[in-house]
Amino acid sequence: MWWVMVVRWSWLEAMRPARSLTLALAFGLCLYGAMSWGTARVAEEQAAIAAAAEENRRQWLAQPPQSPHAAAHFPVLLAAPPGPLAALVAGAAGSLPTFLYTDAHRVQAARGSRVGEGPLEALLGPFDVGAVVGVVGSLVAALVGAEVVAAERARGTLRQLLIAVPSPPGWLAAAATGRLLALWAITAGAAAVAWLAAGRPGLPLVPLGAWLGLSASYMAAWLWLGLLTALRASRPATGALGALAVWIALVVVLPRGVVTLLELDAPYPDGALARASLRVEEVALRQRQGRMVEALRVRGELAGATGFVATEGPAAVRDVIDAAADQARRREEAGQRAWLETQARRQLGWAWLSPVSLYVAAASALAGTDTARHARFERQAAGWRRAFLARLNGLEEQGQDTFSAYGAIPAFSLQEASTRAAIASQALAWGLLMLLWVGSMAVAMGRFGGVDDGA
Repeated sequence: MWWVMVVRWSWLEAMRPARSLTLALAFGLCLYGAMSWGTARVAEEQAAIAAAAEENRRQWLAQPPQSPHAAAHFPVLLAAPPGPLAALVAGAAGSLPTFLYTDAHRVQAARGSRVGEGPLEALLGPFDVGAVVGVVGSLVAALVGAEVVAAERARGTLRQLLIAVPSPPGWLAAAATGRLLALWAITAGAAAVAWLAAGRPGLPLVPLGAWLGLSASYMAAWLWLGLLTALRASRPATGALGALAVWIALVVVLPRGVVTLLELDAPYPDGALARASLRVEEVALRQRQGRMVEALRVRGELAGATGFVATEGPAAVRDVIDAAADQARRREEAGQRAWLETQARRQLGWAWLSPVSLYVAAASALAGTDTARHARFERQAAGWRRAFLARLNGLEEQGQDTFSAYGAIPAFSLQEASTRAAIASQALAWGLLMLLWVGSMAVAMGRFGGVDDGA
């Protein structure tokens, strides 16, 4: 019973009208701005993608009857819509292609978003709800945790409180729990008001619930980390300065410093020469295919072949050329892809040093704005393209001269990963955040062992 009373007392201490109102107002303004920006950004992206896909589909259906091979040369637009929680967490999606144009011979990426192109955003990162929680929320939580003990010690009431309870560590846990519940309540209220003010953007409940749980755990870890930092402080200001120093080191200095050092160590490769070489190699491959077809024609092996086979060659010839073209494209993209994969792997290796890096990685996976979702989009787009070409080329090889059943070709639709899969992909990040929470709590309770702590 005493534990519940301490939780209630700590809750009331944290919910003093002036303090809670100021915190809710500041947090609410940040959340409102971020949610408004995110909602507008996603609405713009959805409108652009829908308009482009609808126009491309209309042009595809409006084609006159033609040979299946000619239909295969139509530039089909394959688009990835914004992720389930893209309005909350921008992630890496802004720097990745949103559209892919594909035809019989190549796949070309196209930017479908302006995210990340603003100078302020390039300097500070995307201003989204995830960033507000990750940066502002962690600071608020650390400062709230820093005053749990320091405020009572400054008022001279800590010794009396510890004498009155059976367990000083239990009192610390109860007092921190009360502060944490108050912080969660203020954050939830501010977020609800921001959601209403931003026009009630629709959000899927399952990934939203997982993201809320992740954010709550993240803020709890920071509250206990701030409490641990300021555990021996004699004044609230001293404890707040200690918590602020830890926050600056882990949220501001370390993540930016790691990215900067990694980019200085391995600058982004220039792909202009590789792209020019690819265009030259594509022309050479088409000429090679023409020579192979001509050789077959001279030997009489194309007698009675359909127009498509007589022009493009049998499947064996096309497979050789397509394989060589795929290899050329992979060589052209190898430098950039290797750089991106290496940098992502190196950043992931350092991410465990910074709670905000872990939080952003896990939140982006839930939001569908991480590089893994884009890789899944590319894989599904490649599968759709293979089925598309196989169907049309198969009709051509069967001798069908005219194709007009454009509506029978289904439009591309991205299949999203489940929330469970998104959590599993970031199990390490979730586990390390929980470890930070439990570890900070265990160390703080271990160091706070008796009445002498209140002296």
